[in-house]
Amino acid sequence: MQLDEIDVDFSQEYPDAIKELDPKFPKAYGKPLATTLFIDSSHANDKETGRSITGCIAFVGQTPVSWISRRQSTVETSTYSAEFSALRTATEESISIWYMLRSLGIPVVERTKVFGDNLSVILSSTSDSAELKKKHTALSFHMVREAVAAEIIAPHHIPGYYNYADILTKAVETETFKRHAFNILMNNPTGKDRTKRPRCVRGGQPRRSAVI
Repeated sequence: MQLDEIDVDFSQEYPDAIKELDPKFPKAYGKPLATTLFIDSSHANDKETGRSITGCIAFVGQTPVSWISRRQSTVETSTYSAEFSALRTATEESISIWYMLRSLGIPVVERTKVFGDNLSVILSSTSDSAELKKKHTALSFHMVREAVAAEIIAPHHIPGYYNYADILTKAVETETFKRHAFNILMNNPTGKDRTKRPRCVRGGQPRRSAVI
């Protein structure tokens, strides 16, 4: 799928951001596997506590290997904060999957593509001019951006219609659930809807374009 290239200079903000390679990792063999995550958040879904729900589904190659649907550990006062918390969870999951694959001797050379439907959060994590306006979001903000700087993840924006993680955060209409479940079970980590005419979705920053 054609996606926008993540080309941002975080060298001044995160000069020490690197991929940590354990010297005990076995030598990598075979073809590299791509990793893809879809993330979403339902703001203040829990009416008793005010906490949001994080949804995340991860693909290795074309196979879904893990999924998360859980209440966030803190109360977030805005959708932006809740979505950034979900993106932080996806970053942690990306690092865990990357570490697991390398431990098995599987080469991982590409960034993990992380798809989310909140454009503000995606732009904040991939733009060197973004400013942190909510201090209580600072840990999520900097962790995600440092992972981008270290070339571990590549966040991209997709419309909510194509976001598989939507069914992990809240109750959805039957048709929406069936559509997402069908695409997940069809091993389709592309953001395309195979129940209808295939349609590519572009993400990230529209200034630049490249195949990732």
